[in-house]
Amino acid sequence: MRNRKGFTLVEAAISIALIAIAIVPLVNIMYPVSVNRTKLKIIDNVAYLAEMKTEETINIFKENYNASPQTSGDFSSESDIPDAGKYKFTLDYSNEEISGYLRDITLTVYYDENGNGSFDSGEKEITLHTKVAKHDDND
Repeated sequence: MRNRKGFTLVEAAISIALIAIAIVPLVNIMYPVSVNRTKLKIIDNVAYLAEMKTEETINIFKENYNASPQTSGDFSSESDIPDAGKYKFTLDYSNEEISGYLRDITLTVYYDENGNGSFDSGEKEITLHTKVAKHDDND
């Protein structure tokens, strides 16, 4: 009998085929996880930006109740968020005071996935509603 060292070509081919067969289910499991992770990150960013923009808007009205903040735009200046320019917002606020001292604010933040500049069905979005009270020192 010969003293064999190493593998034959057939043994190596079979080993590679078995490894490939084992990897395919792992890839099928990992790909959806990666896609879901990306979607969750977008939703997380939308929520963070909505909260941030709401606080910014409230502070603008606290400083000057008659201010006219920007009613739409994007978050391209947010350098810590990937694709920040794809995150857009629309702000609607009542010019008429509710009950004489409250201003109604509605803010929508969305991820413009297709890049067309408007909110489309299926794109991730959050709408927040709040009110700002008129303070005596703003008269």
